[in-house]
Amino acid sequence: MKSSKNILTKTKKISLNINLKNNDNFINKWLPNITDCERKEITKRLNLKGWFIYEKICKYLKNNNIPISVNQIQSIFIYDKRIRKTLFKYVGMIEEQYRSMLYNYLDYSDCITVETSFTYNDLIDILEEHGICDNIETHKLRIIKSLRNDICHHNLLIIDSYGYKNNEIYDAIGVLESLIKNKEIAKSFVDDLLRINTKPLNKDKYHTTLNINIPIELDMNTFFTSKNDKH
Repeated sequence: MKSSKNILTKTKKISLNINLKNNDNFINKWLPNITDCERKEITKRLNLKGWFIYEKICKYLKNNNIPISVNQIQSIFIYDKRIRKTLFKYVGMIEEQYRSMLYNYLDYSDCITVETSFTYNDLIDILEEHGICDNIETHKLRIIKSLRNDICHHNLLIIDSYGYKNNEIYDAIGVLESLIKNKEIAKSFVDDLLRINTKPLNKDKYHTTLNINIPIELDMNTFFTSKNDKH
């Protein structure tokens, strides 16, 4: 069953085709020799998450000459989602931290009579224009805003929006870490990242041959002394 419809988005016009056989087409293209049990498993995942995100994973595996399997696909997806969930937690904390900073510069008597709300872009612009944060700090906040958007749009971080090859996701993680001003939260952030690498993938159901690890190269004493103790 197919039907076509043109949709105008903010950036471009796309053609919408309702195709109930997309999951079968995906499996036939990337996983033609899987067992009935594996077909049932991947079909369930495709119905839950959509074939498009798995298509990106398969293209990545193919481009890197890595054998494509249901386990390999799912292990990458699970690992990436763990990273996204962990980072989103701290991205939200950063936004709260800087919103609090801004509100401390506002006159309380004005704030209680006028509902004052700012978008993330407004927040960064005001912090920069009024000299509350310097250009370097607001540049970092824009990187975090981009990271937040990628997470909210369910982009794959390690092989998609930032790219595993060029390690830009590591740079974004470093920027996020550098903006955390609370010592206890900073330690929790590092611990949570390290925990991603040590927690078994879905009770060892999935096994990946990829060496996917977040490189945490922090001298904790230097980190806390040089950055956090001064706040």
